[in-house]
Order: sequence, then C-alpha cells, then structure tokens
Amino acid sequence: MMPTAKAHQEMEGQSEIALLESVWNRIKEHLETERHRVNEEIRNYPPPIPACDAQFNYLLEERVRILEELDRLKALTRESLTRSDRRTLIDEFIAWSKYVNAEVEQSIRSSLTSVMDGGA
Repeated sequence: MMPTAKAHQEMEGQSEIALLESVWNRIKEHLETERHRVNEEIRNYPPPIPACDAQFNYLLEERVRILEELDRLKALTRESLTRSDRRTLIDEFIAWSKYVNAEVEQSIRSSLTSVMDGGA
C-alpha cells in the first residue's frame, strides 16, 4: 500500500528535523573541537606565565567565549520550534558565531540547501 500524501509529508518533515538536528550536532562538534584546541594551547603554554601575558589572557578569554557559544547552542536546541524557525536559528547562529569558520559554514549551508530546498 502506497503512503498517503499526508504520510509522505510527515516522513519528509521528520527527515528535515533529523537533518536540522544533525546540523546542530555538527556545530556542537566543531565548537567542542575549538574548545579542545584552546585548552591544549593553554595546557602547553610555556611557563612562567606572568599575569600581564596578553596572549595567555586572550586564550583564557577565548575559552570563555567558546563555552558561551556552547551554552547558547544548548539553549537553542532545547526549544521546541517549527522547521523554519530551526533553520532561521541555525542561520543566525552561524552568522553570529566567531568559531564557525567559512569551511564549516559552507558545508552546513550546502547540506541544508540540498535537502530543505530539494524537498520543497
């Protein structure tokens, strides 16, 4: 028995939601990688570290900013939103993030476009 149009739309909707969740996970993984990179730089920073060491202080601030982005990401993914709202939030988060580089952004936008626009 062939699925009804409504069942087909529901399957497409579930597929889009799964894609959006995977995009959030890719962003999270990227931010976690950046956090790990900064933590390694801090851990391997050559001693002694004077309190006025601008580069070391920058790394500490960068670690805080990455954690703030991760917290923001977690808050956004907990919200119950429509597919278009999720897409909008992903676009806004990518544009806002200091740590989602152009390569990651392009990969995410490409996968979103191919599935979201292809299924429309």
